Amino acid sequence: MALNALKYWWNDDRAVIALEVGILMPVLLTLLLGAVDIGSYIYTDQKLLDADQMIADLLTRNPTIATSDLQDAVTAGQLTLEPNNTATFGVDIAGIQFQGGPTQPVVAWRYDTANATQNGDVPADADNLGNDQDGVIVVTTTYTFVPPLLGGLADVSYSLKEVAIARGRNGLYIPWNQ
Repeated sequence: MALNALKYWWNDDRAVIALEVGILMPVLLTLLLGAVDIGSYIYTDQKLLDADQMIADLLTRNPTIATSDLQDAVTAGQLTLEPNNTATFGVDIAGIQFQGGPTQPVVAWRYDTANATQNGDVPADADNLGNDQDGVIVVTTTYTFVPPLLGGLADVSYSLKEVAIARGRNGLYIPWNQ
């Protein structure tokens, strides 16, 4: 009798599907949520790069920069990041002038927003990008990304940083008229 019951149990495959789903479903859901979060991360990083390049482009169009130009460019960068929350968006803008040759960049002026951390690689980022009395503008944008799905389950965030370097339309140094 016991042998027949064991054979019956061994040949019964009605619960195999439930067991497979129970084992694989958590793994598949984790992969799906991770794929959505990774896609959001890449998309947000691309939007941050677009914002960085837009700010640099807007500031290098004119021969001089006013404070209102800086504020307008930062606002344009924030709008580029939408629909993301821009509460952690920060911008560091440095006006670089070459004084004495291409390997002697000097920070002539700097503008930061509230959430910005000054880029410590400036002016080294600008080495060999201009001649004596030329100039470039280095724009560094930062953003704290919180994954939309898994970020709610765990206290997870990632710091994003992008740097854009742009020359003025005439290649000359662009002063900030404060």
